[in-house]
Amino acid sequence: MKIECLQHRKGGSVITVGGKPYKFKPLNDEFGAPHVGEVGNADHAKALLAIKEGFREYLEENDEPAQEPAKEPMQEPAKEPDAPATDATEPATDPDATEAGEGGPLPALDELSDDELSKAYQELFNQKPHGRASRDTIIQKIEEEEARLEAEAEANAAAQTDTKEA
Repeated sequence: MKIECLQHRKGGSVITVGGKPYKFKPLNDEFGAPHVGEVGNADHAKALLAIKEGFREYLEENDEPAQEPAKEPMQEPAKEPDAPATDATEPATDPDATEAGEGGPLPALDELSDDELSKAYQELFNQKPHGRASRDTIIQKIEEEEARLEAEAEANAAAQTDTKEA
């Protein structure tokens, strides 16, 4: 399923759901072009679409709106078991990563070079880290922001569940 990320970052975004990273890239070089990614797992698509201010189903001009994601998730290569879809929805640190298996697992922040760490910071905050910020400070800021985004995504998913039950 094609999903549009409503948060536009230069070069696109990598969002991890259930341990699997998904790349959302601009369709073209025009300002305001939709950032679209292919999400093959129906549970992952449902988790992303539950975040109304962050994601929506991408419809091309001739497409009809889908009622809901397919009931059966597509088969994926077994690397490690996926966590429940609501456990993680956070930006990954590698802006060039695609789906798991194509580039391997994403490296830990402390394994990134200074340039890669700066890129990860820029992707998350849309600005370069302060010139005097230490490596440890940059890693701490990235981890704090990822935790904040994850908590926000979980709260949004819980709010969606509560709304449906009411």
